[in-house]
Amino acid sequence: MFKKSKLTDYLASFVLAGSVLANPACVFVDDKKPVQAQSIDDLTQEEVDKLMLRETVDDILKEEYSSGRIQRITYDSSTGKTNFRELVYQDNIPKEHKKPVLMLVADGDGQGWFEKEKYVVGKGDAIVVKKLAQKYTNFRIIFYDPSIDPEFKETREGEGKFGAEIKKEGALNAPSIFLYGLFDLTKEETEQQNDRNIKGLDIYRGGPVPKDIIKTYRNSKKWVDSNLGGNSKYVWRTNNTQPIKWIKIVYNNS
Repeated sequence: MFKKSKLTDYLASFVLAGSVLANPACVFVDDKKPVQAQSIDDLTQEEVDKLMLRETVDDILKEEYSSGRIQRITYDSSTGKTNFRELVYQDNIPKEHKKPVLMLVADGDGQGWFEKEKYVVGKGDAIVVKKLAQKYTNFRIIFYDPSIDPEFKETREGEGKFGAEIKKEGALNAPSIFLYGLFDLTKEETEQQNDRNIKGLDIYRGGPVPKDIIKTYRNSKKWVDSNLGGNSKYVWRTNNTQPIKWIKIVYNNS
């Protein structure tokens, strides 16, 4: 027969095993205590390491380009214009069909002097945006390489002069991630009460080195989620600062 203490341990282990089978998200770590597995939208170090082996931002985002999940800003030499306003501000579609936008501004091919010394952080932002594109399916995801604009000039190694179009949006450097939405919670707009026009909300300037990519992704989810109005109390903003300093802005929308 089992002694009382051993019987208790046996029954406890049996119940615990049953709970793991019933809840496949529950796994064991070294100390044998059950923990929650990562959610499916978490970015793993394995993913980061594999993607960082790709040579350029364009290489990292190639699957999303092919599927149409990420659309690129292009320049039409016959009109002297890009499709920026069409893709970002969505001027050509009814207001009720407009969607919020995440836009990555970066050097796509990694050629030339532009961002040459910092190109790794552009790849870091590309990984973050690639993962955000998988999670936030209600967003438009846009890529803008400033060098497509004839006004763009490489001034010296690691620096470029942007064209008027992207400069007007507040682009001071690449890489950067722009957040656009239909309502700004800090200005007493809500999902139900707004003018249905796309507006710039915030800019994440710069990008992460490899060891910080996962942290940047988690902060970016917090950034997007709060600005979508999920908590009705506050939003996280960078206030366009570099280096990034996250700011919690409390608002009083009822």
